[in-house]
This record gives sequence, structure tokens and C-alpha cells, in this order.
Amino acid sequence: MVLFAAGFAPIVQATWRELGTSVVLGAVMATVFIGGEHIGRLRLLLPLIGPLIVAVIAFKLLGADQAPGGPVLVMVPALFLWIPGDSLCGGTAELAVGLVTPGAVRLAQAAFTLFEIAAGVVIAAELTDVGTGSLFESKVPPTLPEWCIVLSWVIFTLGIALTFSARTRDYPWMLALAYLVWGVQLGITKIVGPTVGTFAAGAVLAIAGGLLDQSRRLPPRVVLIIGGFYALTVGSLALRGLTIIDGGQHIQGFNDLRDAITQTLALTTGLTVGALGVETFLTRVLGKGDVSA
Repeated sequence: MVLFAAGFAPIVQATWRELGTSVVLGAVMATVFIGGEHIGRLRLLLPLIGPLIVAVIAFKLLGADQAPGGPVLVMVPALFLWIPGDSLCGGTAELAVGLVTPGAVRLAQAAFTLFEIAAGVVIAAELTDVGTGSLFESKVPPTLPEWCIVLSWVIFTLGIALTFSARTRDYPWMLALAYLVWGVQLGITKIVGPTVGTFAAGAVLAIAGGLLDQSRRLPPRVVLIIGGFYALTVGSLALRGLTIIDGGQHIQGFNDLRDAITQTLALTTGLTVGALGVETFLTRVLGKGDVSA
């Protein structure tokens, strides 16, 4: 989990402060998470208690309220495993294919989890006397060299592989798809915008995962795409929007929520289009039968 947070930090904000803070808060997150897994009743409250503890330490010991980009961005890498980006996308996909009841339930659960995480950060701001006015967000010029940002995906994917108990031989394939998705999203976003970039990256991820899944020597599709999927999930945008609205940045907060919704739809659509494209190719061109997952 520490590797996961440290690897994701330069993607959120490419500064040395973000990286150092994420290592510390990632260790706090891991301690809380593992402790909660051993206490049954506490596990249900982890989305609230975990962010509360992380945020209190961030405010009291690390001065997160004085961070140039705002405290929320400082905490996002450590909180990322609790952010239900996968549930947002999964619920949207279920609604898209007509599974209304499970899709609605999944989306409602994801929304409630996001509110719990945001509430934990807001309560921590009040408990530490920094106030909700400290919950702001602003752009900060990058101070990390470009090679650090490129290398961060190696650490990020390793953290995912360890967290989800992937096999050692699966890691290179997970890393390759994470780089592929990042490159596609980065390139197309610069040309067209983040919504189209997320759609294209999701489609490429689904196509690559579906084609590689045909080989029995390679990892299964869910393992292949998990690194790229986590790199694309946009739940952190929704969390940032909820917290900075409470801090008074209403326009920026609602813009973040809008972007979270549009990019969730774009990612879900991209994954669906890519999966259907692979299925059509394999069934009609190669005659391999139904390979939908």
C-alpha cells in the first residue's frame, strides 16, 4: 500500500512534497487498513475512520493545510484504495447493459463511500482546528524530473500487484498495459481533451486485455487490466469535488464532480466498446465462439 501511494503521488502532483507525504500517509493507511481487517466491526467503518485518521495526521504532523496545492491532493494517493472508482464504473456499465438493480445498488454504495471518505476529511479539519476553509485545491508547477514520473508507474503497478496478490510472472504484463494506457490517455488528452483521452485509453485497455487473454501462457484478463484500470479510475476527482465544496470552492468543486461523471461515462463506454470489438473480431473473424467476460 505504501508503494501504491508513492507510485500514484507523482501522477496526482509532481512535487517532492507530494511524494514524501504520500510515503508517510501510505504507511498510516496501510496500518489502519490491516488493523481494520482484523477487527470485524471496524471494517465496516474503514471508509470513514481511515480517512479521518489519515487526515488528522496530515493536518497535525505534516502541515497539509499549508500545502501549496491544497490538503486534499496531498491525501488522495493514500486514500486511493478506499475511493470506489471501480464501483462507479462497474455500476455505470451494469446500467448501460440493462442490469438496473445491481447497477443502481453499486452506484449508491459507491456514492455513500465517497461521502464517508469526504466526511472523514472534513471532520479531521474541524478536529484539528484548521477549519474547512483549508480544504482548497490549486495547480502547482511540477518539481519532479520527468524520469520520476515515468518511473512512478513501475512502483504504482508493483504496489497493485502486491496488494492484490498477483503472481511474480504477471507483473511485467500488468506494467506493460499500465504504460500503454497511460501513453494513450496522455497523448490523446493533449490533442482532444481528458474525456476523449479516457474513452480511448479504456477502449485500448479492453482490446489489449481481451486479445492477450486468448493465450493460456499469459495472465487472465482481470489481472492484465487491473493496473491500467486503477490508473484510469476517476473516483479521486469526485472526492476532491466533495471536499473543496465544503471548503468554499463551489465552482471548482462542481467542476470536479462534473469531470468525474463525464470521465466515468467515458471510461465505461471505452471499456465496453473495446470489449465488444474484441468479441466481434474473435467470433466473426477467428471463429472462437463467445469470449465475452
